[in-house]
Amino acid sequence: VDLSQKIHHLEIYTSNESFGSNAEYLRDGMNWQTWKKNVEKVFTEGNIKALHMMMTISGLSLFSLDQFLDQLIIWKKQSPKPIRFSVNILRHPTFHSPLAVPRHLRLQVQGRLKTWLQAQRNSGLLIDFEIESLQRLIDYLEFVEVPTKTAEPQPELEKDLKRFLIQFDKRRGKNFRMSFPTEVVDWLEQVQP
Repeated sequence: VDLSQKIHHLEIYTSNESFGSNAEYLRDGMNWQTWKKNVEKVFTEGNIKALHMMMTISGLSLFSLDQFLDQLIIWKKQSPKPIRFSVNILRHPTFHSPLAVPRHLRLQVQGRLKTWLQAQRNSGLLIDFEIESLQRLIDYLEFVEVPTKTAEPQPELEKDLKRFLIQFDKRRGKNFRMSFPTEVVDWLEQVQP
C-alpha cells in the first residue's frame, strides 16, 4: 500500500479559540508557542489535505477571540493547504457559557467580532460556513440572554464561575488576574462567591 497517496487525503483537526496566555490559562497544559509552531509545521511541511480549527467558545475565551481570528487569517494566507474553522458555542456547564459574562462585556466583544467579520467577509479567505458560524456567535452575544432553560440567573452564573476560578487557580497553580484583560479582572474581582 502506498501511504503517501493516503496521507495526502488526511485532514487534521485541532482545537483552540483563544490567544497567548489566555489560551494557556483556558486549555490547561497548553504552551501557546509550542502549539503555534506545531500548527505551522503541519501546514508548511505536512502532506495533508486540510487543517481544521475547532473553536469552543466559552465566556472567558471571548476576550482574545479576535486576536485568535487574526492569527487564523495570517495562517490562511501562509498555508498552501486550506485552513478552516468552526465556531461552537459552549452551553454546559452554564457558568462557562458566554452568557455568564455581563452584558456590557459581551457587547464589547460582539462589537469587535462584528467589525472583524465586516473587514474579512469579502476577503476571499473565509468560506460561507465560517462566516455563518461567526455571525451566529455575534447574534448570540447580542440577542440571547439565557444559556439554557434551566440555567441559574446571571448573578448565580457569575458566582459559580468565580468559585470555579478560585479552585482552578489553587489546584492548577494559575492566576486568572494575570491571564485576562483589566476589565475582565475588575468584573471578576467584584463578584462575591
